[in-house]
Parts: sequence; structure tokens; C-alpha cells
Amino acid sequence: MRFRLTKLLGLLGPLLAAAPPAHALDAETLFQQLSPSIWVVQAMDAQGQIFSTGSAVVIGPERLVTNCHVLARASSFKLRRGNLTLGGKLEFPDPERDLCQVRAEGMKAPAVTIAPARSLRVGQKVFTLGAPRALEETISDGLLSALRLDNEGKLRFLQTSAPISSGSSGGGLFNDKGELIGITTAMIAGATVQNLSFAVPAEWIRDLETRGRAVLAKRNGTISTPTAATPAPPALTQPPAALPAPAAPPVAMAPPAALPAQPVRPPAQLPPAGAAQSAPANPNSVRSGERWYGLMTCGARADNGEFSQAYQAHFEAEVGKVAISLHRRDAIRAENLTGQFGSNRLDITGFGYRVNDPDRMWQFRFTGSITAGAPIYALKGDMLRGQESVRKCELVIAKM
Repeated sequence: MRFRLTKLLGLLGPLLAAAPPAHALDAETLFQQLSPSIWVVQAMDAQGQIFSTGSAVVIGPERLVTNCHVLARASSFKLRRGNLTLGGKLEFPDPERDLCQVRAEGMKAPAVTIAPARSLRVGQKVFTLGAPRALEETISDGLLSALRLDNEGKLRFLQTSAPISSGSSGGGLFNDKGELIGITTAMIAGATVQNLSFAVPAEWIRDLETRGRAVLAKRNGTISTPTAATPAPPALTQPPAALPAPAAPPVAMAPPAALPAQPVRPPAQLPPAGAAQSAPANPNSVRSGERWYGLMTCGARADNGEFSQAYQAHFEAEVGKVAISLHRRDAIRAENLTGQFGSNRLDITGFGYRVNDPDRMWQFRFTGSITAGAPIYALKGDMLRGQESVRKCELVIAKM
């Protein structure tokens, strides 16, 4: 009898392992369950005017988490869902991980459940909930495409095929049980690049208070000693004056072997909320301790010339406070690009040439809107022959 039972279990084992979990939620049920926990963040300037929006996820009584870059230039902010709008206060900032905990006094909304990082599986079904372009209560689905690790082998980013867009930053990435697995932070989209969406691990939220207190203590020159009696930090109208910039997620392709995956870097600084950035004494100086790389993707040549197929190229990058340069060289091509950061804008131009025939040259022209403190720069542009565009290209610049 025991032999028969063992044999039966052996036959059923693969079938049971392949079956989907019985408690998996469909999109409609998951949306109904989770949408009350997703709020719109309205970032306002010194005049009280809304200049950008993002998303936030409820993690506790009157507490939400969002991306720090959503609040980077705000003098104040509010949280809205439906007809209800509440004032927000910054509690614990961790811009190095691009996570900020905020408080909305009087908010009554259910907190989400955070899934442990060990439960993540590449290929699993995932859902994003957020407020793209301030359109609240928006859901989309996809797969967990990859788990991106740092140079110590620790989880750094979740890559997903679920689309996100402007305003989704700070929203939730959920598994099919309705558990929070990530906070959506960036997306690259375009005709020549497959949609690339990234989230930071939700498990980091457990460390947010401790790390946030350390950031505030460093700003105030005090020792951080978390206690229940410690008062809440001030509202965002008096923001931390020197916060490390949020890290940028990598793109889908692995960087060249010569570049480490995620080297440790000293904190950079974000400007105080509502304050304009001033140019450094040396605009071309490289930000100390930071490593950057670029990925350029170009479509097929419009003129059907030689080497007409689409191609991708990795660049080493040097990023200063207002200037940027990228360069690469292989057995066939050498390309160099330079540009400067403007007011919420980045323009890059450059040239390339054949290594064995330097007289055969082409030009590049890229432009894109950027946000101070944003985790990634994505630009669109052209490869030019003279004044004629021969390829449509996209350029992504990310911090390692």
C-alpha cells in the first residue's frame, strides 16, 4: 500500500508543481483589493502650483512610500485619491535607494502586504498600479523580466515588462497574490527599444525608517538613535538640504565587462526643494566616485547604405554637474558625444568615424527632457549624414 501511494505521489508531483497557485488573483479582483492603497502625489512649487505628479503606496496607518525623485524639487506636496486631498509631510528619506516615507494625517486606507524578496521568480506574473500622468487607479500587467544584482550579488532592481509611464513613479509592483514586490521607479520606451520598466525592491521598505533617520541625523550633525519617542521630521516645506541622489536602474543589456555592476559611491547632493541649481566652479568635473555608462540603439539606415542593419552600442560615460561626455571604440567604429544639462533638458551632439577610414564620418544629435534627481536619462535623436537623418536612435545614460 505504501509503495502504491509513493508511486502515485511521484506521478502527481510534476503536475502539482506545474499547477498555478490556488490563491492567485485575477486582475479585476487584484485591482479592487489594492486600488484603495494607491494615491496620487502632487508636487508643488513655492507658489503652490502643481508642477509634477507621481504615485504612492500605503504601507501603514497614515504612512505611504514613494520615490524620492518625485519630491526632489517640491516645496510642498499633497496626496489625492478621488475627491479626497490631504497634505503630505516627509518623514524618512532614503534617496540613495530612491525611497521616501511620507505621512498624510487623517488618511484612512488599507496598507499593502510586502512580499519577501526570496519569493521573487523571474517569469512570474506581475501587476503595476499607479497614476500615470495623474490618471489614478490605473493597472497594467506583465512579467518579472529579470532580477538585477549589484556587484556584491544583492538585489538592486526588478526589471518588468509591465508598462509604466510618467506619473507612475512611486507606484506599486505586485505579484498575483496581491503582495507588494517593488516600487516602480523608471521606464524607457521607444520604437527601437523594447519597453524597459524598473522597480526597487519592496523589501527595502523595512529598512526605510532606520536609513531615513541616519540621513536626517547626518544632515543635523547628530547621532541617530531610533526610539518610539523620537518626533517626526519636519514637513517638506523644510526639506533636507543635502540628500544623496537616487541610484539609476540599469538597462536590460549587461554593461561591458570592464564596467562593474554597481560600485559603491559616496553620496551626491540634491538641491533643496524649490531651489535652483547653480553651476559648479568647473562644469566639466566628473562627479566623484560615480560610474556611468550609455547604451545607444539605432534603427536600420533609412538610405539602405552599407552597415544598414540596426545596431546597439555601449559607451563609457563621464558625467559632471552640468556637462556629459560619452565615448566608445571598437574594431570598426569610434564615436564621441558631448552635451550639457540645461533647465530640465539635456542636449547631446557628437560624431563618429570608421576606424580604418577616418574621413568617413557621421554626426549625432540627441535631446530629451529630464527631471532633477531622476534615476535615468533617456533621449531620442538621429544619426546624420550632413543634415540628413539616416537613422533614428535612442540613447540611455545610467549610473552604475
